[in-house]
Amino acid sequence: MSLSEKLNRKLDGGKFRLLNEKMYRGKGLGKGNLQLYHELYGSQVTKWPVNPLDVIIQRIKKMNSELAIADIGCGEARIAKEFKNVVSLDIHPVTSDVVHCDMSKKIPLDDESMDVAVCCLSMMMSNITSATREVNRILKKEGYWYVAEVRSRIESVNMLGKRFESFGFDVEYVDVTSKQFVLYVLKKRELLNNRRKKPILLIPCMYKKR
Repeated sequence: MSLSEKLNRKLDGGKFRLLNEKMYRGKGLGKGNLQLYHELYGSQVTKWPVNPLDVIIQRIKKMNSELAIADIGCGEARIAKEFKNVVSLDIHPVTSDVVHCDMSKKIPLDDESMDVAVCCLSMMMSNITSATREVNRILKKEGYWYVAEVRSRIESVNMLGKRFESFGFDVEYVDVTSKQFVLYVLKKRELLNNRRKKPILLIPCMYKKR
């Protein structure tokens, strides 16, 4: 790699960190920044030995091809290109095929209407309690929820699994083989009631100034 290529990669990494932190702080992105964010996101993930979305897609391909899938925080909606029955949702839709959705408030899908839900590096908030309740609501009983999250946002892999269990899910499998992310495969055990529960928290993704 040439010196100029190394410098450009470093600059791209800095831009991505700034945009990413802006999103984690709950601030919107303009149309130009949104497109740039998706481009830089794709570039950053390609540096990882394994892309968690590839892992999720391969696991879903082993299931019934007719399953209804909710891709929540879909980005460029790759899952919709792989399967037929997909609803792509994102807080910043990139195309008219993507449904606007703020998962921290409401997922615009009917109760117990989906077989599979996917949240791949898409839960930008630190308190994911409402999002977890919403996924529990839209999934059919014994439906699957694939959650991939950056390792640095998870204080304890086991404890986060137990928190998901307290919200009506069983932990079927946890993939901790990657240094970059953790993948939870969760199965809905029961419909969650409205009683208040201890919140599920992730570590905010904030970057140190360099």
